[in-house]
Amino acid sequence: MKISTPTIITFILSGALAIAGLLGQLKILDLPGFWLLFAGFVLLFLGNLGITLRLSNKKPKE
Repeated sequence: MKISTPTIITFILSGALAIAGLLGQLKILDLPGFWLLFAGFVLLFLGNLGITLRLSNKKPKE
């Protein structure tokens, strides 16, 4: 299994999901906290595997 660094958009989006999920778990916001945290970690995991959608035409260098 080859891993790579996630794109900055993937990292920011997964971080925002994790923060929103944490605020939902702490009942600060009325959000499904666990599922937002789960989605954030899954997105970050997929970003590390390079599976997320690429927004540019650049091919990764191997």
